[in-house]
Amino acid sequence: MKHFTFRLRTLLDLREHAEQSAKEALARELAVDAARTAELETAAARVEGARTKAAAALSTPLSALELAARQRFIERCEHERDHAEMQSIEQRERVEAERAALARAAQDRQALEHLKQRKRAAHERMEAHHEDLLLAEAALAAHRRAALSGRAA
Repeated sequence: MKHFTFRLRTLLDLREHAEQSAKEALARELAVDAARTAELETAAARVEGARTKAAAALSTPLSALELAARQRFIERCEHERDHAEMQSIEQRERVEAERAALARAAQDRQALEHLKQRKRAAHERMEAHHEDLLLAEAALAAHRRAALSGRAA
């Protein structure tokens, strides 16, 4: 039986490599996303802490400078939270882009895998047909020999 050779094996290897690279890129973006989410949670907790501390301090008399300083601190914490939220949103968009790239890479590889399977099946059918022809030819030759030896006797 003749060995099956898929002529697009190099292209399939490249697509498998591209899919693996896309998986790794998605994993990196997911790790960054987890870090951004943690930063957002920390920033949100800082805002809540600053607000809670400011509310608790209202029971004690404060100067205008102290009130202004606390307000600036709360605003800075809110700004940091807003910044962390924007980074988190942007990171989620990058994660989705990497997911889409992975889906495309997987689809490209699967298309070639499907083609390879079809070509292999066609090759096996051709080999089976060739073997059937050889067996039929051998049977015919044996039949002819038997017929010729029967006439000679």
